[in-house]
Amino acid sequence: MKRQGFMLLMLCACLHFSCTNHVRDKKGESEDSVLSVMVEYTDPFAVPEGGDTAMIPFVKPIKNRLSMKELAMLNDSLWKRRDFLGRKNPLWFNFHGSAVGADSVTVYLSINTSYWQNVFRKQISSSSFIRFEGPSGPEKVVLETDSGLVEEGVYLRPESTEWLVSSDSVSFILCNHGSRRLQFGASYIVAYQGADKSWYKLPGVGSWEDMAYGLAVGGCDTFTVRLYPVLNRNKSGTYRLYKKVVPSQGDHEGCWLMTEFRLAD
Repeated sequence: MKRQGFMLLMLCACLHFSCTNHVRDKKGESEDSVLSVMVEYTDPFAVPEGGDTAMIPFVKPIKNRLSMKELAMLNDSLWKRRDFLGRKNPLWFNFHGSAVGADSVTVYLSINTSYWQNVFRKQISSSSFIRFEGPSGPEKVVLETDSGLVEEGVYLRPESTEWLVSSDSVSFILCNHGSRRLQFGASYIVAYQGADKSWYKLPGVGSWEDMAYGLAVGGCDTFTVRLYPVLNRNKSGTYRLYKKVVPSQGDHEGCWLMTEFRLAD
């Protein structure tokens, strides 16, 4: 009987020790997970994980100069190859424009880093008659917004407070409850917050600031904004939208409005 009591006591002690260690392990695991789940900042200009950074040389040209007709043919071939890549390929979004010059074709990239130039050479063309243009690093957004217009009753806001991080586009409402008619264009600036807490322009295809639209007093307009998640690899967090408007009988240079929205997993 004493032997059975001793064995039972030992079994309880072992169970207590095991459970205590299990709780400690879980606690340690929780602490580690808190440290590991740090905020991931969006950084479109960083090399994607596993991305090849080795330089791809230009193809040695057969001749030193191309005719305008040959340059035009080269330009056409670039777009055909882009179409072949399809929208699931981030290069389809990054390569958004080109122009035929006197001795080369200029390719416009939303993210013009050496990595993306290499990707272009691999997947589209490594011709030495191609030149690249576009931002090679993050562009800081330093804009002064107009609080006076907001006080007059003009406001910009998202249709929803939060969207999925994979969203291709989000929508906003611009309302004019002020005393003056407004004009605005199709362009806008989406900004992401960097690790340094500064705001940077989210890469994407731009549009002309033509101020072609009018918004009467009491009117509202809904418009869509593209986020290019395939290209930018957007992370969850707070983003900003900047929109320029020009009030009648006011500053002809225009005023900036700003609103914030969130992307979440």
